[in-house]
Amino acid sequence: MRSFAVTVLVGIGLLGLGPAASGENCPYGINAHVPDSARLAKVREAGLGWIRIDMNWFQIETSNGHFNWGAIDNAVSAADTYGLYIFATLAYTPGWANGGQHHSYPPSNPNDWTDFVQTAVNRYRNSIQHWGMWNEPNLDGFWKGSRSQYINDILINGANAVRAVDSSAKVCGPELAHLSSGDWDDWLQDCIAQASGHIDILTHHCYGDSHGEVTDKLEDDPVWPWDPPSVKQVLQDAGWWGRPVWLTETGWQSADVGEGNQANYYTGLLNDWFTGNPSRSWIDKVFFYELSDSTAWPDLSWGILGPDPGYPRKQAFYAYRDFITAHPADCTREPAGELISNLNRYEVAIFTNGTQYYSDRSYTISSIPSHLNGAEGIRTENDDKDETSETWITFDLARAAEVYIAYDQRATSLPNWMSGYANTGDTIGTTDPNTNLKLYKKFFAGGPVVLGANNAPGAANSGSNYIVLVVPVPLITNLNRYEVATLNVGSEYYVDRTYTITSMPSNLRGQEGIKTANDDKYQTSETWITFNLAMASDIYIAFTDDATSLPNWMSGYDPVGSVIGVTDPVGILNLYMRTYPAGGVVLGANSAAGAANANSHYIVLAVANPGAAVPPAITQHPQSQSVCAGDPVTFSVTATGSTPLSYQWRKNGSGIGGATYASYTIDPVTAGHAGSYDCVVSNGYGNATSNAATLTVKAATAITQHPENQEVEAGATAQFTVAATGAGTLTYQWQKNGSDLSDGGNISGATAATLEIADASGADEAGYRCVVTGDCGSAPSNEATLTVTLATVAPDFDRDGDVDQEDLVSFEACASGPAIPWAPDCQDRDFDTDGDVDQEDFALFQVCISGPDILADPGCLD
Repeated sequence: MRSFAVTVLVGIGLLGLGPAASGENCPYGINAHVPDSARLAKVREAGLGWIRIDMNWFQIETSNGHFNWGAIDNAVSAADTYGLYIFATLAYTPGWANGGQHHSYPPSNPNDWTDFVQTAVNRYRNSIQHWGMWNEPNLDGFWKGSRSQYINDILINGANAVRAVDSSAKVCGPELAHLSSGDWDDWLQDCIAQASGHIDILTHHCYGDSHGEVTDKLEDDPVWPWDPPSVKQVLQDAGWWGRPVWLTETGWQSADVGEGNQANYYTGLLNDWFTGNPSRSWIDKVFFYELSDSTAWPDLSWGILGPDPGYPRKQAFYAYRDFITAHPADCTREPAGELISNLNRYEVAIFTNGTQYYSDRSYTISSIPSHLNGAEGIRTENDDKDETSETWITFDLARAAEVYIAYDQRATSLPNWMSGYANTGDTIGTTDPNTNLKLYKKFFAGGPVVLGANNAPGAANSGSNYIVLVVPVPLITNLNRYEVATLNVGSEYYVDRTYTITSMPSNLRGQEGIKTANDDKYQTSETWITFNLAMASDIYIAFTDDATSLPNWMSGYDPVGSVIGVTDPVGILNLYMRTYPAGGVVLGANSAAGAANANSHYIVLAVANPGAAVPPAITQHPQSQSVCAGDPVTFSVTATGSTPLSYQWRKNGSGIGGATYASYTIDPVTAGHAGSYDCVVSNGYGNATSNAATLTVKAATAITQHPENQEVEAGATAQFTVAATGAGTLTYQWQKNGSDLSDGGNISGATAATLEIADASGADEAGYRCVVTGDCGSAPSNEATLTVTLATVAPDFDRDGDVDQEDLVSFEACASGPAIPWAPDCQDRDFDTDGDVDQEDFALFQVCISGPDILADPGCLD
């Protein structure tokens, strides 16, 4: 990250769209810091799908528990509007959390970091699915803690915090700067070795004088031993190869290389990596640095846009746009605000009389029930009428709604997945001469919806594909005054004024609410507004910013930290929220007891929260696992119920300290970890205990008896034996000087516990070891040496197999003459054992002479 984005942060809105799609097929990104809508419009114009944004902890949580989310809310909301995917980097410690030091110093209490991570992920979980853990921690300017502190306190703890809030989110890291002065390769090796199980996507920053230099640093092996490795080599050595990798910073300053070269380098790098070259397909995404230049940093020119005013497009902007046009990808996330979002196939449409209801047929609707006329729905394809999948159509609902399936009236039975749908008795008429469509409906509280295919199991005689219609369900009924309305940006919010909403949190856009009357702002009743809720819901009160105190009846409402912007001179209405079960709700008046200076009337919004006041229920239990000692293992549980949910993992019925997230990881596993694990999930309304999962720890392969050195005479048989223990069926592979042996010739037992070498000769002299492999890895034995000695006769004094001139010299050195005792060490020359070495012994010696390199006759002295 080349500079911090210094922003003025004002608390505004809790974001929430419906789960953000993955964007995995879109490789094109840009670093944007904390962008405004004007710049993001140009991101969309260029065809990019991804932005990387900064969530600087020290700028957001300025004091413990006090958050200023305003600029981030605006950026995320604008990205939602333009259908952009977001990768957010969390980093930099506020002074209150590190003893007043610079934000590059680590937090004094790592729990402060994880609390911030969880708060951010929870706030934006419906808009952001990819979270980075710090920025360039291998550079002193960005991280002044140790490498171990980063890996354990920031990366691993942060990853656990992300998954505790959103199990589907992806953790990215370690965001290292590719600088030798920053020991990037050692850092990367350690991060992978110690935290690979916590990282979903490896992210890296790499710059160079040209696109070719960047590609070389990523791809090419070093030329000289002292050259630094490539990123590819480190990933292969560390065991990451084949897993996702993003290049999240790279680029060039136009002031340094010129606008033309900046554009050429963009095109060159994109051509290097995103034109289908199979050997360069391991970089999944690129985020160029950066979106725009800034008047606050006049010496920096990394942007593809110039600075404000106007953010003029540079040549690199056009180069990036033109490459994307020539190499298109699926880079559009569905914008926010519609009832149906994240549709996996087909298209959203509005259905009325005359609407074409298939995208591959010209049939139209000839009649439709009045309550469905103008409803949002899904236009399908009739060619898919014979599909049988149980999960054919998936989408998200922005709010509670009834989903209608318009199904071929000729069908004699419905697919099993429609078992919860009620027959309405209504029909949609069509211009298809063969059939009309019978209507069935089912209530959904919002969120994910899964529909099976037309001809899924259970279906019979359906000759036409179904279509889908969706009608929002009113949350507010029996309102005693004012009017229920759908509130959005641009909506009037009073029944007696023309003031409109200028901004609001994304999760409240398009939601049901109550338009009040500003003339009633001084009413004091404690029971001013009454209504019923069709289901448990979160009720938001948007109260005037000029009030110095709130009415007493709002004592149970919590401040959200977000606002609604309005054209009323007051400017903003602060948001407060309380969850109600289904049933009656009573709200006091604007100026009821306790209120002061409330000079504009509040308004009301309702968001379905059907899980409110619901005890926990386990929907996915942990699974039993059998793992090898030394490997990691993770148990996970999924539960529903009123939030917040608390988790406590247990082993053999006893709580495990610190195991308080939805998943529990043991890394590394040892034999002592074997046992029964379950999780108790709790909230204020009860608790639920998961099924127990058994952890079986398999023993690593180990050598218990090593082969021993052997010495045999030529022609004899040598044997080496190994013994080992370990999980599974053990296999054996003997090696000679490090190379695998196979049976054949004089070798047998090459893949057995005992190796046999028959008719040994000098060619068999070597080091022998056995590699034993089981379910939990391989173990090599110690190496044992085989020595082969040649069969010899007594006169072969130098033991080289022959009797030659060298042996004669040795004999002569010991000659003593008749009746003269032999000298020390000459006893073996006294062949006739008469106490001397004389002519008679020499005569015996001559019988055995063979000549050089000719094996002497073993029976020559017989």
